Amino acid sequence: MLVLVLGDLHIPHRCSSLPGKFKKLLVPGRIQHILCTGNLCERVLRLLENVS
Repeated sequence: MLVLVLGDLHIPHRCSSLPGKFKKLLVPGRIQHILCTGNLCERVLRLLENVS
């Protein structure tokens, strides 16, 4: 079981991309639970809805 824990969800505004190894995990059905400890922007929320 994989659990994704995120703390700063403004990544699209502060970083140009995510590391390739991390991106490979962000596919539907791979991550069972997502815990968000910070603010959500709409773009990230849509991404997380598709992944979980």
